[in-house]
Amino acid sequence: MYKNSGDHMHYKHKIPIDRILGIVKRLYSFEVINTKDASIDYEVSARTITRDFKSISKTIPIKNHNGNYSLDTSGQHPLGDELNYHLVSSFAHDMKIKASCIDKSNFSKDIVSFAVKYEKLPKELGLKILNAIKRSKKITFDYKKSKDDITSRSVSPVKIFIDNPSGVWYLVAIDDKDNGVKKFNLSKIKNFKESGTSFTLSDEAQKEADGIKTVWHSSNHETFTIKLYIEKEAAVYFNDIKLHHTQTIEQIDMDGGIEISCQVTNKMEIIPAIKSWMPHVFILEPKWLRDEIMNDIEKYMQFQEGMDI
Repeated sequence: MYKNSGDHMHYKHKIPIDRILGIVKRLYSFEVINTKDASIDYEVSARTITRDFKSISKTIPIKNHNGNYSLDTSGQHPLGDELNYHLVSSFAHDMKIKASCIDKSNFSKDIVSFAVKYEKLPKELGLKILNAIKRSKKITFDYKKSKDDITSRSVSPVKIFIDNPSGVWYLVAIDDKDNGVKKFNLSKIKNFKESGTSFTLSDEAQKEADGIKTVWHSSNHETFTIKLYIEKEAAVYFNDIKLHHTQTIEQIDMDGGIEISCQVTNKMEIIPAIKSWMPHVFILEPKWLRDEIMNDIEKYMQFQEGMDI
C-alpha cells in the first residue's frame, strides 16, 4: 500500500484531491518532485501530474525547473499577495505542517480556510474582508439573498471559509443586529465598505466562529455524535482528508479498517461526505441516520429503475 520514493514514504493516491494534498505535503517538506517519478508514485500519467502542479500553483508558490517542482520561498510568486499568504498559512495550519518559509504566520487566529482550488473566491472582496479582519474594523454591505430580498448589514468580520463540496465561499461575522454569529455567501455581498468603527471580539464569539467549517453548522443546536466504520480500502486516505473537521479516530481494527467519531450540529454537515465515500463507509451510530440514508438509496434506485424503463 506504500510507495517508497527516496527518503519519503507516502500512500498511492487514486482520488485527485488526495493526490494533490499528498503532493503539497511533500512540497512543504522541501522535496523536489520530478513529474515522471510522481506519475509512477501516484499511478497516473505525467500529463495528469503536470495538470496537478498547474492547479496547485494557483494557490501555492512553486517553481519548475525542467519538470522538477519545488516550493518557491523567494516571495516573488505572482500570487504572492496578502490573500495567497494566508491561504498558504491556513493550509499548513490545517495539515499541521511546520514550514520555515511561512514562520511569520499567526496560526493562533484562523481567519481564512484553505482550498486546493479556489476559482470561485472573489479575490478582490476576499482581500478587502481580510484587511478589515486584520484591522478589527466593522464592515457594511448589502446582502442579496434573492431579487426581492436585499438587506443592509453591519457586521464584525471574523473569517472566511469554503464550504465543501459545494466550493462556495462564506464570510463568518458577528451581526450588529443581534450579536449572533452569521454566515454570508460572498457572491451575494454587494456594495462592500469598511467602516471606521473598531470592534473587539470576545473569546466566546471567536471560539464559536472558529467552529464553523460548513454552511450547515448551527450554533443554535447542540452537537451529537456520529460513529462510522471505514473500510481498509478507504481508511488510508483519512490520514490526509477528514470526513468532518471534528473527526477522531477511535479504533484501528485488525482488518485495516478504522472506526471514527464526529461531532455535528446538523445531519447535513456529514451526510454529503458519507454518501461520497459509499460503499466504503458504514454508519454505526445513530441508527436513525443509517435508516435515513438507506431510505435515500432506495428512493434513488426506484427513480433510476423508472428512468431505465
